[in-house]
Parts: sequence; structure tokens; C-alpha cells
Amino acid sequence: IIGFFYWFFALKMAEPPKITLPPGEEIGEKIVKKPEIIIPASLISVNATETVEITNSSEILTLLPQLLEKTFETEGHIRILFKNINENKIVGLKNFFEVFEVKTPEGLLEKLNDDFTLFIFASKGVNRLGFITEIEKKENLVDLMLSWETTMEKDAEKLFKVLGKEKPALSPYFKKAVYKNEVFRYISFSLNNFGVCWAAVIGDKFLFSSSGESMLKSIDKLIIQ
Repeated sequence: IIGFFYWFFALKMAEPPKITLPPGEEIGEKIVKKPEIIIPASLISVNATETVEITNSSEILTLLPQLLEKTFETEGHIRILFKNINENKIVGLKNFFEVFEVKTPEGLLEKLNDDFTLFIFASKGVNRLGFITEIEKKENLVDLMLSWETTMEKDAEKLFKVLGKEKPALSPYFKKAVYKNEVFRYISFSLNNFGVCWAAVIGDKFLFSSSGESMLKSIDKLIIQ
């Protein structure tokens, strides 16, 4: 009897109480989940979306040329999303320009929303790059772009080379064109529908394209939207 009471009070009661955790909870290292990457809404209707995961923005230098050489299952606008899984975000316009060392006039990028819709326009086996973004501040935007025209070919040389530019522009000056009451400006790098086109379209959007065809098709879609 004495031995039983000694075991019960001295040993059994001294055991630490068992802790029952609710389902799903664990003691130890806390697992922190990264927030879900927010994908900005596309500013233009697209036929398909190509999502490319990267760990560093510099990878775009080798991945973009591969995309421009790719044969897509559909023609028309194909949205390109570069998803940086380390930074947990979609690459924006400023970061994209930084990768290709594009020099822009002071204050230009502050007038444009960093969430841009990057796209490839596929037509008859040829891929041309373009993007569209919302205009945040309209004041002096056109003037800044007009001033940039004189140095754009040199300032964006690395990007244009990836797009396929091999020789200087056929004419050193940008020209004006009007399509469905929308004004855009362009310069040609070759006769094969390749150059630079830009426009402030439908009042609140900025459109850039490396071909006349994709510029016209993009304006068509923006007007319908």
C-alpha cells in the first residue's frame, strides 16, 4: 500500500500534462507562406497568356529572345508575364526597362503606371513585341516622347537589338500617322514591318509596338473595349 501511494503521488502526479493541439497546428518552426502574387488585369484583350517564372530579372535577357522565336498555337495578341518567384511579383515596366538598360527622359516613367501589359503580336509566323500601360499624368507626356524620339534609337539599343534590329533606321525621323482618329508616330528599321510605334491612345493609355500591324490591331481592340 505504501509503495502504491508513493508511485501515485510522487511519480505519476509529477509527469507533465499532455497537450492536445487542434488539427493542423504544430510545435516548432513556424511556416510562413508567401502572399499570392497579384497579376494586374490585362489592359487589352488577348488570345493567350504565356507565364514565365524567373528568379532574377536578368533572366529576361535570354528568355525574351526565345519567346520571340517561339511558334505559338494562336495568332494575335499573346500576353507575356514574367513572374519573379523570389520577389513574389510580376515584373513591371521600370524593371523591364532596367533589364535592357533603356534610358528614358527624366520624369517619363513617373507619368506611366508601372503595371503594364507586355504582349507579343504573332502574325504569319512573325512575332513582334509591344506593351500598353495606363497614363497617370498626361501633362507634357507627348512633349517628353517627342523629345525622346531624337535619341530613342540609341537609348534603347539593347532592347531593339533583341527585337531584331540590325541596321540603323531607314529614316532618322519619326513620322506621324492617323488611324481611326487616333494619332501615332513611327520609325521603320526595315521594310519587313519592323520599327517603333508609339501613341497615347483613347485618352488614358500609352501604347508601344515594334510593328505597324500590331499597332493598328491594338488600336482596334482598344476602341472596341
